[in-house]
Amino acid sequence: ISNKISALLEEKPDDQHLIKQITLLNRADITTIDSFCLKIVKENFSSLDIDSSFSIGDSGMMELMKSDVIDALFEKKYKEAVAIKKEVSFFDLVDIFCNDKEDTHLKDEILKVYNVASSYPMPHKWLINAKEALQVKEEADVLMLPWLSRVCEIIKNKAGAAIGQVKIAREVCMLSGGPDKNIEIADDDERQFNNILEADSYEALQNALDIKFARLKVCKGDAYNEEYVEEFKTLRNAYKNIAKELANFKVSAQDIVEQLQHMSKYLIPLIELVEEFSCEFMKMKKARRLMEFADIEHMAYELVCKGYDENNQAIPTAIGESIAERYDEICIDEYQDSNYLQEDILTAVSGISKGIYNMFMVGDVKQSIYKFRMARPDLFIKKYDRFSEDGNEVKIELKNNFRSRKMVLDTANFFFYQLIGK
Repeated sequence: ISNKISALLEEKPDDQHLIKQITLLNRADITTIDSFCLKIVKENFSSLDIDSSFSIGDSGMMELMKSDVIDALFEKKYKEAVAIKKEVSFFDLVDIFCNDKEDTHLKDEILKVYNVASSYPMPHKWLINAKEALQVKEEADVLMLPWLSRVCEIIKNKAGAAIGQVKIAREVCMLSGGPDKNIEIADDDERQFNNILEADSYEALQNALDIKFARLKVCKGDAYNEEYVEEFKTLRNAYKNIAKELANFKVSAQDIVEQLQHMSKYLIPLIELVEEFSCEFMKMKKARRLMEFADIEHMAYELVCKGYDENNQAIPTAIGESIAERYDEICIDEYQDSNYLQEDILTAVSGISKGIYNMFMVGDVKQSIYKFRMARPDLFIKKYDRFSEDGNEVKIELKNNFRSRKMVLDTANFFFYQLIGK
């Protein structure tokens, strides 16, 4: 940016707008989210329970520390399991999650849950909520679980993708020489998938998953193009495979209750191990005055966010409000790779709490590649669905692509439609 503005200034040295921009550029806080959070923490370390001389540990060192902590934790748990009898002992967890030779897989599961929890604003609360979600007693409890609505959304997205393929199959039927005898069959297939989209309760959704496909009518002879007939069959087999996938979701609420009650006997102790590991790992990091960037983000969150309003939007602390006054605009690139923790930090230091909508986000959900770093592309999708062409929350769609040919874009969009229904 600096080079381009400087080049323009050489051509137009008296341009006041360019002079102003080159001056403002030096004041722009262009940084990664990690560096931004580190700056907040270093400016306000006195408000935190940390040594001001802390440093960021490299990934190799952190992995070694995690290994030391989890090994010590397992040694402790083995001794406790011998001395203290429980309904589900530590030995039971090892048997469930591991093979006969080593306990590595259980350690991996603990670290996996720890990493997921760390991507949320309040990991401890997330783990508590996870335990509560496993403690269901009746069907009504299941229907209130947040993840069940997400499952229903996944089912409907898959049904929507199937409908897209049915429509293409019907178009093939209608071509000159197409298998037009099967148009009514395609219509019935679409009707059954539409029943899934229109289901307004979990019970109705479960009933709609019971899809029955009629047998195709034979289309042979000179009146039919064999290539079109085979293309229709291929498309139908593709959406029939989606129906097979959907059949795996056919589980009654009562069955879910029974499954959760069984799993909770092992998953709740697993989560408790994660909580204990997290506590011991933090003790070691503080003792060695080493932190991870994830820790820095949580500290920054603690400094700038004091809670949530009725819309579940981050409410800034006095520090958050002070930081927000520094910025006229907050521009976030690669927004599809943000997570909930980063979202709340940036919201708390924006002007949104005062009705100033000064966050500008750029992204493409189809380019979200950081699942291993707990990216949450659903943040992008929710805003994409909610924002409109006017008002305080405006959506600007950049639909033109100058890098790829149409056939490349059509192919990519086709596959993504099967995955996310859009």
